[in-house]
This record gives sequence, C-alpha cells and structure tokens, in this order.
Amino acid sequence: MARKSGPGDMFESVVPEDRLDPFFVQIRDQASYAPARRVLRELWSEFIDVDGNFLEQWQTTAFDARTYEFFLFAYLLRSGYDINRNYDRPDFMIERGGSTIAIEAVTTNPSPATRTPRNPFSDPFGTMDVSPNVIKEKQLNELPIRFGSPLFSKLTKKYWELPHCQNIPIVLAIEAFHDPTAIWFASASLAQYLYGLRTFPTWTEEGQLLVRNEQLDNHVLGSKIIPSDFFNQPDTERISAVLFSNTGTIAKFNRMGYQSGYDTDAIAAMIRVGTCYDDDDQAVEPASFEYEVSERDPQESWGEGLEVIHNPRALNPLPRQFFDNAADTYLQDRLVHTDVPLPFHPYASVTQTIGIAP
Repeated sequence: MARKSGPGDMFESVVPEDRLDPFFVQIRDQASYAPARRVLRELWSEFIDVDGNFLEQWQTTAFDARTYEFFLFAYLLRSGYDINRNYDRPDFMIERGGSTIAIEAVTTNPSPATRTPRNPFSDPFGTMDVSPNVIKEKQLNELPIRFGSPLFSKLTKKYWELPHCQNIPIVLAIEAFHDPTAIWFASASLAQYLYGLRTFPTWTEEGQLLVRNEQLDNHVLGSKIIPSDFFNQPDTERISAVLFSNTGTIAKFNRMGYQSGYDTDAIAAMIRVGTCYDDDDQAVEPASFEYEVSERDPQESWGEGLEVIHNPRALNPLPRQFFDNAADTYLQDRLVHTDVPLPFHPYASVTQTIGIAP
C-alpha cells in the first residue's frame, strides 16, 4: 500500500548525525541552498513514499539516487502527468492522453570515499580534467561500462511480467552520479552504448558536413569488458526507451526555487554555465551558454535537458514527444537522429551561487 509522505519536515534527521550523508548536511545547513529547501519541502507534501524508507536513504546511503527519483516526481507532477504510486515497483506508473507508461529510475553512483561536497561559491570548473585523451576514454569505454551495469541489473527485475506493466511501454530513467565530470560527456556516450554506434563527422570537398557511424562491439576498461548495443541484447525489446538527464540534482531544485523568488535573501546572484544544442546545421560541437538564473526569460522548465533515447526493437514503442520538453533520439536509416526542443536544449551545466556578505 502506498504511503503518503505526511506533514513531517524532510530535513529533520531520521538517523544519528554521524550517519548523515555529507551532501545532505550541506543542503540542509547552507544558506545558498535555501531556494532548494523551499521547493523540496513543497514537493514533499505531495510525495507518496511507497517503501516508507525514502528519507532514511536520502539522508544516508542513497542521496543521489533518491534526489534523482524526487526530480522525476517533480517533473512528472509539475508537467501534468497522472502519477500512480500504488505499486512498490517500478518507481512510477504514469498516464497521459490515454497512454500508460512505466518508469524505473536508476543511477550510477560514486564510492563513499569520493563523496566530497562542493563549495557552491567555488569555481565550478576547478576540478574538471577535460584533456582529449580523458574525454575519449570516458566516452568510448568508462561511461558505457558505468551505464551498462545498472541497466542490465534492471533487466533482471523483469518488470514486464508484473500484471500492471504488461503490454505497455517501459522506460528506464538514468543519470550519472559516479563522477562530477561525467555530466559533460554522458549524453553522447549513452546513445553510443545503447545503439552500438559511434557517430563522427566528415566533410565533403565542398565543406558540407556529413555524419557517419562506426559499429561498436565492446567497451573495455581495465579488466572489465561489456558488449555494446544494449538495445540488441536479450530481453531489451521489453524496454521501450531510456530517459536520460544531467539535471536531476539539487542544483536543479535550487535554480527552480531561485527563479521563483524563493528565499533569496542570502544570494546575490546565481549563475548557470554549460553547453547546449547548436542549431547551426554545420556545427559539430555544442554551443556554450551563461546566464543569471533570475534574469532568464522564458524561465527554466522542469523537463529542460531531458533526452529520450528510443529502442528501435521495442515491442511496445514509446510515442515520440510523450515527455514534455525532452529531446527525442532515435535510429533512422542506421543513423542516430535527435529532435531537439527549441530554442534552448542544454546538454550539461553547473550552477554557481554568489552569496551576500554578512
């Protein structure tokens, strides 16, 4: 039976202080996250805690995973989907326009030893190594292996055998939390892994851009090796799509609260910088962007930055444009195509908060 979250404060510790995740403590205590706390508390009043252990996990061993689940809830709720939380799995059953969709959330996670909270007033790029060799290794091998393990783990759950999940689209929603730099490369890498195709640009003698594919068989990192082309593996025809996000983080909640004018007394400015879709048909690299959150018009939506990667072998295909504000990626004539919501579709970003001196 689904359990309503109840009127309690989600920032009130449910475990001893020495068991709390350092990121939870940072969000709970720092003035720079006051807008996020306001938004989170509002959503908590509408959340249904199916397992009854959401707060304990969020405050201790599964902060990232539970934050991502809460982001998906916020997106679905504020986008007008009908959410059914009467089942303990998968995470969400949603309805819209006569279609019922099942969604299961999954994340790649860091080891406890690498979890060090970031100073929200620090240089957001200070620890990022973006050398070409590092980028190439991440995209071709490290990230696919990181994604592959949790995605295959979800396959073993066989959600399609559940009575309420039969003959409907099943979507696995994933975000990468194992490495702070992963957000910059994860989107393209995930599509490569799911389709088993590496996409690269070439040019004609006249200088026109051509996009070509190279088949990928495996991904290798040290002693680990996994097959590429996830959508061509056994049982994956039961998975209709993979929903990817780089924005299911506390920074998202903070921006959404700040742009609404919530609890901004301690904040002088909130700056978001990152990469986004370039609508130049000859572009081979993302464009860069930077803006002050409270000055943006139109304001950021909950679904901004989502990408739906469709399975060409799906037994129950997911309709395109089912998810509001999301890009749709699909195979057509053995080429990877992406329909991007315009005018703005971010790939990755960081948010820096500038505090008011006491």
